[in-house]
Amino acid sequence: MMIRTLFLILLSTAPTFAAGAILEPVSYTKPIPGTAFIFVMLGDPEREAKQKNAESVAMFAEIRAKYPQTGLYYGDTNALVWAVDTEGYTHPDWLFVTTDGVHLVRIDGDSWQTKDFSGRNRLPVEEEQKQLDAPALSFFKNGKLLKRHLLKDLITDAGELPHSPQHILWQAGAVFSQNETQFVLFTQDSNQLAFDVATGDLLAKNPAGLGNPLLVTLLSIIGGLMVVIFLIWIAVLIRGRKSPAATT
Repeated sequence: MMIRTLFLILLSTAPTFAAGAILEPVSYTKPIPGTAFIFVMLGDPEREAKQKNAESVAMFAEIRAKYPQTGLYYGDTNALVWAVDTEGYTHPDWLFVTTDGVHLVRIDGDSWQTKDFSGRNRLPVEEEQKQLDAPALSFFKNGKLLKRHLLKDLITDAGELPHSPQHILWQAGAVFSQNETQFVLFTQDSNQLAFDVATGDLLAKNPAGLGNPLLVTLLSIIGGLMVVIFLIWIAVLIRGRKSPAATT
C-alpha cells in the first residue's frame, strides 16, 4: 500500500498550469478519472477578462456560460450534482474528488500561486503566524463542509517549511488510498498524515522522511531492482562479447 501510494503521489502532482509563473485564480474544469463526473471551479471574472490571450478569455467565458456554480457536474452537461457551500479557490492539483462523486478534499489557501518560487528569505513573523492560523485542509460531503484543519495542526516544525515571497510552502503531495477511505497528505516538514475521508478526522501522523522504516523498505526494494538490472546488463555485455568467438 505504501509503495503504491508514493508512486500515485508522483503521478498526481504533475502541474496542470505553467510552471515558473505566478498563477491566477481562473476558471477550470477537472474530469474525475474513471467516472462521468467533472468538477468545475469558477475563478475571478475580472482577471479572466484581462487575459492577453483571446482564446483563454473565450474559454473562461464558455465555462461560465455553461456552469453557473463551483461544484460537481455530471458528464459534459450542466447537470449539477452538488455545489460547494463555502468560498475558496484552489489549484486543480490540490483538489480531490472520490470516484463515487460524494466526497471532496480541498487544500486551502493560496500558496499555489507562488509554489514555484521557494527562496531563502522568510516571511515576517506576523504574516507567518497568520498563515499558520489559517485553514489548510477541508473535507466535504456532497458539497457540504464536514471538517476543516488549520495549518498549524498539520505540521510539526514551522521552521522547516520553505517560504515564497508571499506564502508558506507547506504541502508535499497528497492522494487517496486505494479504496478511497483515507486521504494521505505529505508535508514539507517530513510528516505523513492519514485522514478519514468520510469524517475528515485525522487518523495518524507519522514521520515521512528517511527515518521512516516504510520509506527505507521502499528505497531498499528500488536499490535491489537497480542491482538486478545492472547484473542483467553485465550478463548481456559478456554474452555479446563471447558470441563472435563461438561462431568462428
